[in-house]
Amino acid sequence: LEFALAGDMDYAGLSGVQGRTAVLLISTGRDSLSKINFDEARKVVANARVPVYSIGIGEASALQADPYMSDISRLNHYQSRNTLRTFSESSGRRSYTVRFQADIDEVLNSIAAMIRFQYTLGYTPLNDRQKGKKRKIKVLVDIDGDGKPDNKRLELQHRRFYVEPKA
Repeated sequence: LEFALAGDMDYAGLSGVQGRTAVLLISTGRDSLSKINFDEARKVVANARVPVYSIGIGEASALQADPYMSDISRLNHYQSRNTLRTFSESSGRRSYTVRFQADIDEVLNSIAAMIRFQYTLGYTPLNDRQKGKKRKIKVLVDIDGDGKPDNKRLELQHRRFYVEPKA
């Protein structure tokens, strides 16, 4: 994931790709031989400005093994699922968990629809800029024009924060 977003060695990541981009992360969520730790990877995702849709594929095996799993193994499974969710939510997108192979088509169709029907909003902060600092993002949507947010009636996906560029 870090390789695709930030780049490594001669590869410049997704920054050189023209047009709309997204990362489809299909994984169990378990870490094996990463060069960076979880927190560093999460920061790369949050700052990449690229949506990450994750599909967790470890559920079927975890369900079969559940009666035989130790508490540590079960905890590792929950942590793996949480890792995928954190990556997706850090980019303002959704994480999916697939239990059966037949569910993959539905998940891919859902992701394709979200990519097709997304909006991009921009704004300029009114307060002084703090280069390199984390800024929260809050989106309120009024559907019926009554002046009150209707967010509970909607399924909003957006980044919860961004880091003010240093340069």
